Amino acid sequence: MEKAMTSLVGFPLDGDGVIWVEVDVPEAEGGTVRAGHLGDMSKKVQAKVTFDEALNQVCTSTERLITRLRNLSV
Repeated sequence: MEKAMTSLVGFPLDGDGVIWVEVDVPEAEGGTVRAGHLGDMSKKVQAKVTFDEALNQVCTSTERLITRLRNLSV
């Protein structure tokens, strides 16, 4: 079983500090396969938005999904 490549994304908090979230990096289909030591399997990147901004986006999308599901005809 292959281990997926992961990244740690840092979301700055509105006050002070950073919350780090581990995300899977999608594997490219076909072509070159990345290889390396287990320590090379993750990297850190800085998010372009704050954690609260990202959370607001998730909440907005979730609210839209719930509204659409409630409006489905059974």
